[in-house]
Amino acid sequence: MRRHRAVLFIFAALVISVGPWPTTRMVAAEARKKNAAPPAKTFDPAIAARFAQVQEWRGFTELSETRNFDRTFAGRQHVSRQEEHLAHGTFALARDPEWKWNPARGSFRWKGTTQVQGRHAITFGDHTLAGSFAGAFERWQQDMGGTHAWRDSHFEIFLPDRHFSLHPGSPGELPVRRIGAKRYNNGEWREEAIDETHRNFLKPFRLETEDRDRHWAQVANGPGVITFTTAKTVPDRVRTLYGDLIIRSRVTLYPVYDDVEVEVTLPGYAEWQPKGNVEAPKKPGNALAARAVLKSKTGRTKQLPEVELFRFELLDTSREPGVCLNWPLNAKDEDYDLRLANFSAEISGEQMKAAQKFFTQWGLTSSGDYDLASMPPGGLPPMSFGTVTEDGQKAELHAPPKDKAGQPYAEAAIESYDFGAKAELRVVCVLKDGREIIGLMKAPSGEQDLVRLPRRAGPDWVAAQWREDNDATKLAANDDDEKVEGQKHNGDGFTLYEEYRGWVVNGKHVTGDPKRKDFFVLNQRGADFRGGLALFQRLSRLRVHSALRDGAEISEDQRRMNANRRDAPHRVAQHGVILASGNGPRGGLTIGVDEAKAGQAFRPRLVAKIFLEPSTAGRGDIAFSIGKGVGDYKLSQRDAEQAWDRGVAHELFHSV
Repeated sequence: MRRHRAVLFIFAALVISVGPWPTTRMVAAEARKKNAAPPAKTFDPAIAARFAQVQEWRGFTELSETRNFDRTFAGRQHVSRQEEHLAHGTFALARDPEWKWNPARGSFRWKGTTQVQGRHAITFGDHTLAGSFAGAFERWQQDMGGTHAWRDSHFEIFLPDRHFSLHPGSPGELPVRRIGAKRYNNGEWREEAIDETHRNFLKPFRLETEDRDRHWAQVANGPGVITFTTAKTVPDRVRTLYGDLIIRSRVTLYPVYDDVEVEVTLPGYAEWQPKGNVEAPKKPGNALAARAVLKSKTGRTKQLPEVELFRFELLDTSREPGVCLNWPLNAKDEDYDLRLANFSAEISGEQMKAAQKFFTQWGLTSSGDYDLASMPPGGLPPMSFGTVTEDGQKAELHAPPKDKAGQPYAEAAIESYDFGAKAELRVVCVLKDGREIIGLMKAPSGEQDLVRLPRRAGPDWVAAQWREDNDATKLAANDDDEKVEGQKHNGDGFTLYEEYRGWVVNGKHVTGDPKRKDFFVLNQRGADFRGGLALFQRLSRLRVHSALRDGAEISEDQRRMNANRRDAPHRVAQHGVILASGNGPRGGLTIGVDEAKAGQAFRPRLVAKIFLEPSTAGRGDIAFSIGKGVGDYKLSQRDAEQAWDRGVAHELFHSV
């Protein structure tokens, strides 16, 4: 009886807390509410009318997915993985005739094809560091440099629901060739070549759900130059053996109009490579001039529409500390590596000097319709450069001047502050009728493209000119695989990008060699060590940099040779070694850091200092003594010098 009363009490409590039990009439009313048409959503019909005028969109897509992992477990197992997926392409989307195109309802769709090209490279190694060797190493690359079509790409907008989608379409399978090698241990090293053809495809871009929500405001404002970006890091959840995946994606869409276009020109663009200023790191090392001109597609220049403004923007600008990997030493700045110079109409005397220097020092003898000979005394032609804001990343010029042909134009000066700088120059001409026209650069082949600074293949970090000069056009920016005959392990600890960005050695900027291992030495005893360094370089076949300035280009306590880094492709913290000035024990001695274990092969990171005894007489038992009857060796001067050089090279070999 008590149990029944308890159940009734609980049931009564539920009825009180929830409310009256729903009747059949209440359930029916609720169902009618769910089936009723949703309340009408409002949108601006003027915006819809502007979208209805766009018959075609063009665009560019870029995608970078990188993964870098390098870790030693328990001092014995070393696992490394470097992966790079790059893709870039173009859109061509026309009004979809099969879609219910309805401006009155704010419903639009454009469909077409995406053309993509790119590459995918991966290096994976897993091996022990001491004792019997076990593990594997694999490296391969897929170079998909040909055209790869994605069919049925589409851009869809439904204004009432605040919804848009950009879909790459359906990938066509592309036969690609995978080239590389794999090595594994079965008692001894064996190597097999990878040379196989299979079917694969490139991803054009990433556009996540949260990105669509974030970018809706651009679409809601009506047709114009629209940019969708994704930047995210996907944590590694597979036993922390693969490293985090860093994704950067950008899509640029712009409406195409029949009457006008904006052409961008940059004198010397194809060969230009960015530079930093070694003597004054806070000042630019070199520069480029960009000019944008509104042109008529029909040849009717007199009927060109009125221009509201020209806008220059630097997007995705690198912000690597310092001007290169080791200069200034241990730099911490986050300044933009490329900036627009502020040469607007109202500038100070100091800025005027900088403007004149821009044209003279960088060899830019003309710009627009004027040259240095016709430049007004002490000034520049008014209103050719816009006002610069946002730390040199944006410039706008209202009411721009016209050239001799009556075409509105504007100019920008892009200055470089880093040897590895990169950015994208975005130029937009805003007409008074509300249209936005993107500025494009015409390639020698006649194709139009974005302005990537410096000239690069899509989202790459390395200048195309440097790749061509160094026969490195097919290497990934995070590649570290230099091969030396007779040496088991490839690479020198510096990625291709780091070798491109380079170092300061003895006050001058130098770059690395993609085909040779670069090795850095702080020589604290000058000429005494030069013969031994030359012998070591000849025998090891390493590219030895031994003219570093102590305390300025290498830090004796840290020895990091790629410490100035932020976002750029990087594999490991690579170190230089020190040939110390003090006297060591009999012969020589290589001293390891605390974490160096007995019996473990040294690497540059594990070598604290290298000491050698004096090269001249001073004690009777010196290994490199000179003179008859001195010590046990009785060496001639030439023999003693050669023995000294061999001793230097011997100790250096302990460090690698």
